[in-house]
Amino acid sequence: MDGIKFNAGTYPNIQGMGFNGGALALFDKKLRTYILSSSESALNGIQQLSNGGYYQSGVMGSIKTIPQGFTFSTILYAGEYPGVNNAMMGWGSSLLKMYGKKRVPTDDQNMLKYLGYSTTAYYFYNPAYGNNSTGNYEKTLLDVHEYASLYKVPYGYYLIDSWWYGEYTIYHGIWMWEDSHILLKDRFPNGLTSLNNKLGGVPYVAHMGMWVPSSPYVSNSSYKFIVDGKGAVPQDQSFWEYIFRKARSWGLQVVKQDHISTSYNTIKDLYLYTNAQEDWLMNQGHAAYNHDIKIMYCMDRPAVILNSVRLPSVTSSRAGNDYTPDGAAFSWDIGTTSMNLYSLGLWPFKDSFYSSSSESVSNPNSKFYQFREPYPGTHALCATLSAGGVAPGDGEKLFNKELIMRSCRTDGLLLKPDRPAIPIEQTWLEKAFNMDGPYGTVHVTYTSYNTEYRWDYIVGIGLKQNYTFEVKDLMDEGMIGVTRPSMVVFEYNRNDHVQITPVEFSNDKPFHIGKAEGYDYRYYIVSPVLPNNWVVLGEVDKWVTVSKQRIVSIAIMGTAIDIMLSGEANEDVRIMFMDPEGELYNILCNVGPSGTAQLIMHTSKEVFHLCHND
Repeated sequence: MDGIKFNAGTYPNIQGMGFNGGALALFDKKLRTYILSSSESALNGIQQLSNGGYYQSGVMGSIKTIPQGFTFSTILYAGEYPGVNNAMMGWGSSLLKMYGKKRVPTDDQNMLKYLGYSTTAYYFYNPAYGNNSTGNYEKTLLDVHEYASLYKVPYGYYLIDSWWYGEYTIYHGIWMWEDSHILLKDRFPNGLTSLNNKLGGVPYVAHMGMWVPSSPYVSNSSYKFIVDGKGAVPQDQSFWEYIFRKARSWGLQVVKQDHISTSYNTIKDLYLYTNAQEDWLMNQGHAAYNHDIKIMYCMDRPAVILNSVRLPSVTSSRAGNDYTPDGAAFSWDIGTTSMNLYSLGLWPFKDSFYSSSSESVSNPNSKFYQFREPYPGTHALCATLSAGGVAPGDGEKLFNKELIMRSCRTDGLLLKPDRPAIPIEQTWLEKAFNMDGPYGTVHVTYTSYNTEYRWDYIVGIGLKQNYTFEVKDLMDEGMIGVTRPSMVVFEYNRNDHVQITPVEFSNDKPFHIGKAEGYDYRYYIVSPVLPNNWVVLGEVDKWVTVSKQRIVSIAIMGTAIDIMLSGEANEDVRIMFMDPEGELYNILCNVGPSGTAQLIMHTSKEVFHLCHND
């Protein structure tokens, strides 16, 4: 989301929102929380807190006329349980139920399911062959694909950004958006369809910005474009049916609808007439649904995100700043926005990133000229813990395979937590009331098997002082009233994954999240102690050590731990266990031809294991 502003303070002295206003959370020191937001006709709504502390919500004052039958509504949600995060989830679930939209499963599309490659970093307007306007991006992407395949880095989609249709360098917007030789003769000499086949048929995620008045589409009166200065927006669904029908044939799976706020800032009719935004975004969403194309929003407004509860085709939104030399120090910080997106049924996407600190662009005309990423691990970790897409954007031979593969299986299937990492509740108390809380970022997420067994993932970034993490910091709406079993915690060892030291974690024994320089990370994993007093620590060489994409189920069968595994055929999987005395066992199990294996760890006096992979 573009320009997200977070304001926290004691009512009524806190101000903000306005045209970019989203949901408002009102909470006290006991975290009793109410959520206020627009509901029906959210696109035409505005909400803000005035200087006197009054909440104002209604139709934008810029709207010229209100048509007959127009309805605008505001929703007030009272959190069932204490906690800002808990109330946000309840509020979002209520809106999804109201409009009949289901939460998007993590295997809905390649962008959510598999590791991807993004061209918004090293090759952003910087092809390996030729200049940034007419250079050969087709050969550039083929080189990336060939080298990644050689070294078994399994990209499951390719994100082609605005350079593919010449946004910045030629047309200053979208002139044409299709597999046309007129448009692509230099950048893709053989076309997008041909390239898609050479890339193994994996789909595209393709950038879409703001349309320009000179576009040949604008002259088609049936598409009903609104034209204003340097921008234009279509108003008829037939335009989107045409665009998406053709795009499906050249390999499009997800459209990255970017520069939404730019369109608002350029085209005045979008905030003068109630139907202008509706006819733009709703028609786009309906046509995408008809052609099984998904939409990721980018540089949007909170009202656009609110409206997404009406559109099943909208499945994600970019949650942080652009990954650029100027924005790299902040683009990992997506927890607050992730909370908002996930509550409304969307998966967050952390922008692309470099996986290596050694790579650098030598082209002085590139935005990334001489930039080096000091903390690639922070970006890779936060992307994975977002539970959304993960898409590094390295130069052809410059990626760090070991770092990238911490996020996925050998076939590229992402190993995810159940939900995005979000700020702990103590964050809000520190910001609003200056109570004890982290001086920096502490985000949490988890993998849970019916609340019986749960693994928690805690990341601290840029902490200026140690933070004492307590069991209460793990509380969320799914664990209210649930008694946690005994637990252990260990710090992720970025240099030697096997050398870890789990220690007890309980109400009486909190642990300390250590300080970190710059935006470096400290990462901790909490594991439950099972009824037989053993602990499954999981794949300690992965960011998410226990994920449902790898461990399908865990059961205690007498003195044995029975684990069903999933993976690529013939993939070696190592699962680490700890016995009651603290001894560690790193057990290898090979996945069978069917993509499954059963690992049985016998924990009687004579410890042994069996791996069935027929």
